[in-house]
Amino acid sequence: MNRALPLLTWLLGFGAAMAAPAPGPTVDVSNDLLVQNNQLAHGPGYPYDPAIRAGQCQEALSAVLDQGAWSGGFTLRGVNFYRPQADTTLARSDLSLYRVFGKYTAGDLTARAGDFNTLLGRGLILSVIQNDAVLQDWTIRGGELRWRHRALELHALAGTVSNNLRLRPNAYQRWKVSGLEASLEWAPGNRLGARAGTIDDLTVPPILQGLAEGRRVSQSADLSGTNLLGAWDYYFEAAQINYLDPLVLPIPARATHSGRGSGAYGTLSWHRGGWLLQAEWKRYRHFDNELNNPPLADRETEKTTKDNTDGARLYGQYCFRDPDLTVFLSAGRYRQGQLLAPVVFQGSNVYGGFRLQDGLDCLDLQYTYGLKTVHETGEYPEKNTDAALTCRFTRLWSLDLNYQDKRNLLPGSAPYDQWNLTAQVARSPWGAVYATHQYDPLVNTGSNPFASHGLNSAGVRINLKNGSYVDFSGGRIRGGEVCSGGQCVVLPAYQGWKLVTHFRLPRR
Repeated sequence: MNRALPLLTWLLGFGAAMAAPAPGPTVDVSNDLLVQNNQLAHGPGYPYDPAIRAGQCQEALSAVLDQGAWSGGFTLRGVNFYRPQADTTLARSDLSLYRVFGKYTAGDLTARAGDFNTLLGRGLILSVIQNDAVLQDWTIRGGELRWRHRALELHALAGTVSNNLRLRPNAYQRWKVSGLEASLEWAPGNRLGARAGTIDDLTVPPILQGLAEGRRVSQSADLSGTNLLGAWDYYFEAAQINYLDPLVLPIPARATHSGRGSGAYGTLSWHRGGWLLQAEWKRYRHFDNELNNPPLADRETEKTTKDNTDGARLYGQYCFRDPDLTVFLSAGRYRQGQLLAPVVFQGSNVYGGFRLQDGLDCLDLQYTYGLKTVHETGEYPEKNTDAALTCRFTRLWSLDLNYQDKRNLLPGSAPYDQWNLTAQVARSPWGAVYATHQYDPLVNTGSNPFASHGLNSAGVRINLKNGSYVDFSGGRIRGGEVCSGGQCVVLPAYQGWKLVTHFRLPRR
């Protein structure tokens, strides 16, 4: 029976994409299938579980119904229904109701239940949001209410959160969460907000039990305003966290004999004509509840610790009207703590560049150059270059080029120079052909199975009706740490092939 389920869901998705929809409420049905063979995903080098093997198969069948004030849907996810080879990912097949949700809207009130993403304020005390760049797809399973009437807005939520490392059965961590916030517009364009949240560890993998934080309660207040005097925007939020279980205080709190932490974030912007100037500042002290996402201030380039962090940044840009050209410059200074040690991570991050849109009626171009010097011991220069070019030859044909380069510049250190070049030729609406070349002088060291410093991959995407597509690719891709939005994940090196399909029913 298990072997027939993937074929059934795949056929349902394909049929839904090709068939004409029945009259009635708005319905959106889609099916996603991923089949891949990673020849390098064997043994302890895989970041999640040494039992993982090369052959992997995942799929999801989703349906969403929308009828006026009511909407709802679900996602069924299966792993290894269809096994590309005997070398399986898991010991047995798995079928689960991965996501389910319902939503009701009536006037000023919005209620939803099931699985949902949300945050409180800017995310200092609770942030459960999707982050595709690091394969993070956490949700709260519970309920949420929002009510807004004139100047007052109320928001309440409660439920549980489970991480999505499903490759380790019965070992993922779960939290119970609740939150309440209120916001009042006390003057035109100005708001005052307050919020509180609780997070409680329900289950903890054995490897993390020594670092579990137990139950903690946090509160924050913010003051914000927009378009003051026609040119100024501001936002400031201050938060506090209390660790209520002294037996499982996080290590930084134990070291300081304190069960409290604090966090703060502020931004001030001025805009007029084509000018935008912005200043950002943030500060964390023993403030990591595992479910808060640090606000901006270039969080993508920082280390992920939120225990002992200070950051400040100045950003400026100017937009020309003709041509549509934007030039920008950012300069930041960061200092970050380490467990049981004084502050040792410190340095600056400076970058600048430009964006050109619709130049000569056929070109989009973006270029950024940066220098980062954040390291454990002293200055550690690291150069980063990003460039992207889109050229539209005709109304149907286009060429996309993307280039990224990262290298260190410190004499005497272990050198590296990683760069990627991706080219894509697209023909609308049929699809595209793409290829990527990656260079890394360190990939051929030790027991790494790569035969050269150059890694090549390529693929083709075929677009079908109603947003459906089929994508097949293969080759070699560099592994390593990927960070986005203050979150990081270690991805394995890849060598093999991958098939991705997405079939979607026309939505009416």
